[in-house]
Amino acid sequence: MINGRGPDKADENWAETQSKVQELLTTKLKLDAPVEIERAHRNGRFRGDSERPRSVVFKLLRFKDKQLISARAEPEECLSLHQ
Repeated sequence: MINGRGPDKADENWAETQSKVQELLTTKLKLDAPVEIERAHRNGRFRGDSERPRSVVFKLLRFKDKQLISARAEPEECLSLHQ
């Protein structure tokens, strides 16, 4: 799960959320190859008046990708990643 990243909109579909997660992982963590995301979606109901965007929940296809992301996210502290 990634907390409050990127602009949030009411009609965001799963494909848009997935591409945002993919872009975030490749740019912030400087991954060489894109990871395969099985599923990605926003958590909760859209709150248009809130300054904080909804959390993004995503599931990776491969466990090795999860380990790589976890290892790179911790020392950089560039994103809030929860497992």
